[in-house]
Amino acid sequence: IIQSDVYDYLKNQLKDKSIKKIKLVYPLYDEQLHVLIKKNSNIKSLIDLKNKKVVVGTIKSGTWVTSKNIMSHLDLSWKMVTEEPMNSLDKLKNDEVSAIFYVAGAPIDIINSLEEDEDITLLDISKDLNGSAYSLHTILVNTYPSFLDKNITTAGITALLVNGKNSKNIGGIYRCIKNKIKKKFTIDENNKNTADVLWNDVSLNKKVKDIDYFKD
Repeated sequence: IIQSDVYDYLKNQLKDKSIKKIKLVYPLYDEQLHVLIKKNSNIKSLIDLKNKKVVVGTIKSGTWVTSKNIMSHLDLSWKMVTEEPMNSLDKLKNDEVSAIFYVAGAPIDIINSLEEDEDITLLDISKDLNGSAYSLHTILVNTYPSFLDKNITTAGITALLVNGKNSKNIGGIYRCIKNKIKKKFTIDENNKNTADVLWNDVSLNKKVKDIDYFKD
């Protein structure tokens, strides 16, 4: 499984020739860019992160690539702290970094476990994405009820199930997913399972540009 923007990064920025071997099996669930900041900070947009320390995930991770893509779009830079985002919450709380980037499908359990008094929130970046290749996604206030007080708009990234030229048994996986995805999950609103929420929104007919499709 690879992020849609990571595929684009490999193909169009790194010009990686091996990407020609990759075929799209199915577009899967959508993930969101979570930009965590302190509630009392002066960060109102991504522009305000210029020259500040930002946790962007480990080098060459999906979150790292997303960060680089957005920096390029905005024509600015921040000081990239390359470590696991969810291991850096204490650094954000202690003002050692100004923001944490994390790409994953909402809701993220560890973020949902944050308490209201921890002074952390998500940054709305809708204005920063104008003219970018990213689609806009809304994270609803009830996604993270413990600390969000309004809906926020962020970047949406589609998770792609892909295979290489020599992948084995991909036909069986292809047919299995096609059959399973028809059976929608029943979601208990009082005890939501993150995986069920993500997979319930999967549309196998979603069109993805600039990638060859696998044919069974």
